Amino acid sequence: MSTPTSMAPAYSAAEAGNPTEVARRLASRGVVLEPDEVTLLIELLGRPPGWAEAVLFGILWSEHCSYKSTRHLLQRLPTRAPHVLLGPGEDAGVVALPAPCEDLALVLAHESHNHPSQLLPIEGAATGVGGIVRDVGCMGAEVVGVLDALRFGHPVEGGAPVRDIVRGVVRGIADYGNALGVPNLGGDVYFDRQFDANCLVNVMSVGLVPRDGILRSRVPAGDGPWVFVLVGKPTDESGFGGAAFASGELGESDRRGAVQIPDPFLKRVLHVANGEMFRRLRERGLEAGFKDLGAGGVACATSELAAAGERGAEIELDRLHRVPKDLPAEVLLCAETQERYCWVLPESFAVEACDIYNRLYALGDVFPGAAARIIGRATDERRYRVQWQGEPIVDCPVEAITAGRRVHRASRRRPPPAPLGPVAETPDLHGSLLALLRGVGSCSREYLFRHYDSEVQGRTWLRPGEADATVIRAHPDRPLGVAFAVGGNPHWCGGDPELGARHAVAEAARNVACVGARPWALTDCLNFGHPEEPTVMGDLAATLEGLAVAAEALGGLASRGHPLPFVSGNVSLYNQTGSRAVPASPIVLCAGVVADLTTVVAQSVRRAGDFIVLVGEPRDQLTGSAFAREILRRHAGSPPGLDLAREAALQELAVAAAEGCWVVAAHDVSDGGLAVTLAEMVMACPAESALGVEVDLGVLETESALALFSERPAIVFEVPPERAPIFFQNARERSLLAWPLGAVTARPLVRLMLPDGEAVSWSVEELRAAAASPLKALWNEEGA
Repeated sequence: MSTPTSMAPAYSAAEAGNPTEVARRLASRGVVLEPDEVTLLIELLGRPPGWAEAVLFGILWSEHCSYKSTRHLLQRLPTRAPHVLLGPGEDAGVVALPAPCEDLALVLAHESHNHPSQLLPIEGAATGVGGIVRDVGCMGAEVVGVLDALRFGHPVEGGAPVRDIVRGVVRGIADYGNALGVPNLGGDVYFDRQFDANCLVNVMSVGLVPRDGILRSRVPAGDGPWVFVLVGKPTDESGFGGAAFASGELGESDRRGAVQIPDPFLKRVLHVANGEMFRRLRERGLEAGFKDLGAGGVACATSELAAAGERGAEIELDRLHRVPKDLPAEVLLCAETQERYCWVLPESFAVEACDIYNRLYALGDVFPGAAARIIGRATDERRYRVQWQGEPIVDCPVEAITAGRRVHRASRRRPPPAPLGPVAETPDLHGSLLALLRGVGSCSREYLFRHYDSEVQGRTWLRPGEADATVIRAHPDRPLGVAFAVGGNPHWCGGDPELGARHAVAEAARNVACVGARPWALTDCLNFGHPEEPTVMGDLAATLEGLAVAAEALGGLASRGHPLPFVSGNVSLYNQTGSRAVPASPIVLCAGVVADLTTVVAQSVRRAGDFIVLVGEPRDQLTGSAFAREILRRHAGSPPGLDLAREAALQELAVAAAEGCWVVAAHDVSDGGLAVTLAEMVMACPAESALGVEVDLGVLETESALALFSERPAIVFEVPPERAPIFFQNARERSLLAWPLGAVTARPLVRLMLPDGEAVSWSVEELRAAAASPLKALWNEEGA
């Protein structure tokens, strides 16, 4: 299918004397090696690299694959706790679940697909979902949900291109997840001009696996012999260079070929076939390794499987099933064709495994050329060798690929902004709340997430929009549930990366606690600009410090004395155009465990006469608030302060209140402050319920604007009168401030009594109309 490829060097040792010129010449042919990597590669190989080797190392030494600038910094994150079974280093993290599901484990993975989604929104977002689903499936798990955290430009100020990206990304996520039959369990979305040229599409996937059936991404121990089996679509040129594409700035050249092509229908068949593989392996007690093919294609998957198992590999490219097209060997080796997996299996089982895919599930009938093929074997010698048409095209130490490149970049932290000072304006409170709800920052997200199927599989207990976290049932016959929530305010993280990162962890964990779940484990994606810029690396280091400090303070509800562990994650760099990088954007997923699903707490008010109680920090700052940015049109300043000891106590109270049935609704105070929180609690009620709230702001002993729009951490609870004594007692025991603000009423109004004796009110109907309008207008180009 192609002309033979020799080991003729990509450049000579003499030419490497001018590494900058070699790097420039390689870049003109699509191979990205930094000048010092040109010489390092000769040192590692003991000779100049062949062309296929230059391509391979250019891809696998990219930031996207190697984490060469960040791996040493990531060690700051806490990753261990008694319930962690597998932490970072595998395709996904795995944590144990408590009784009565101690025979199950929870699998979590987190990835970014930012550049592809900016370039081709539908395909980029869809393949992001496809990749993260494979990561979870490769641990032997059933995939039970996906989430997404999205950062877009401003749909009005950024114009039609931004709106096209928003709609395309949501369509890509929906089309893939819905066709695959995996529920979308929520996430979050922010809009800001700083993302006009670089959207962020972070995707997460969750799964459940028998605790004794967890697979590893490595060649197993033992004599084997072990063989590599490639499964899925025929290899083509799609996605070739995708990892290098994601490790550079988006430019003017057409890189659409680096974006992969999704096929959720083939993936669905592969999921079922993989399930049959899991069953047979477990029944027979066979060891195996399993890994998805993403960045770097066959080369990355097989070399990482070998290196993780302290083995080598011999790959025969002629054995790959591929499209009927003349493709160079380096493309076959490194293309990122979607919907592919790589097994490491005992040679005695490999033929049967191929038969499962090729005959029992007839992959070739689902997609022309799809198949399962043996493509090589593991070796005791720790070298990575590839042959093509009888000729060697790669021969190197396997560790040179997976661990051969580390870079320490210059780093400079910038001083955080000052907090927002006193505000002299006397705003129109009625108009201010409606203006916030009519803006894309605080409006309802329902029009977006209604594109997704959140109930397929029948596990979903609380859907997106019904509570601060979504909740699924872990097992159909057991009461245990698992909750998921996302945190990461780009305005706060961009202003003060360390404090903003603390808030990201705290918010994700607080949202999980609001439904009554104990924060159990974290994943993260770190989205930043060029690593060559010292301020970007300074922001990254500050962010990691903030994430770590918060995680170390908030793990007590899962395992007292231990941190809340990060078990999986991703780093996405080069989210920058010219001199303008995206703001520091850590996005954190928190998974929590609900002991009894019948006690979960939603956010909608439930019963007239119940008390409305605010617990948390005083309402004494507008710094960092949406009100300051969007209503006052001022620089919002630093994020509000965060006392992690009080935050831990607040989350402990929320979980105790849910487990003890002391509260019937809970909603955290975040974007838009108390005003938006109360509005969302009444808007979440069924239309026929005709409930509202009446609140006296005077008890907060502060100005009305501060009381309504401060975003200092807090939770609003609905407390039945008969449970109020025990609730307030538990708040006092934890040294938490608790303000009885008012009550739920039988009138569909939000009515506020102001400190001066005046009242202001909104009908639930006008609140709903305001909150629903922005995204509906965006999708339908109303008023564009």
